[in-house]
Amino acid sequence: MKNSLFLFFLIWFITGCEKDDICLRETPGTPRLVVEFFDINNKNNLKSTNGLKIIGKGKENLLYEDDTSSLLLPLKNNQNTSTFIFFVNNNDSILSDTIQFKYLVNDIYINRACGFKSEFILDNNPIKFISNNLNFIKDFNLKNSTVSDEDEVHLSIYH
Repeated sequence: MKNSLFLFFLIWFITGCEKDDICLRETPGTPRLVVEFFDINNKNNLKSTNGLKIIGKGKENLLYEDDTSSLLLPLKNNQNTSTFIFFVNNNDSILSDTIQFKYLVNDIYINRACGFKSEFILDNNPIKFISNNLNFIKDFNLKNSTVSDEDEVHLSIYH
């Protein structure tokens, strides 16, 4: 009797779930801003950063710490701006630049289990340099103003 009752509940549980009751790992969530770093002297060559550290303005924890030529930055989906401070090692000194990204947030319903994800539409002038003068970043190029996935580069930074 116990086995048949257990089997009944197991079958009921398995068949009672609908497809949208489970959020699969493969379901894309809110995308991050894809950034690539290039050489200012040869804008076609990727150039790794030297001890890059990134922190969100007003935050204490590092978002990123590594030598890299590309990275993913999370944008705030509850505001229309995100501000980051970029730090790099330059010989015996540390250079920093503070950048603010401006955008519109568009929330998209995925399904009942996954809820919503956000996509970001960068403004016409999406980047504001908060630093008085640029230390590390010399130039940038906005490649894609819609951040809807992480499959393509959104921003090129030249240093």
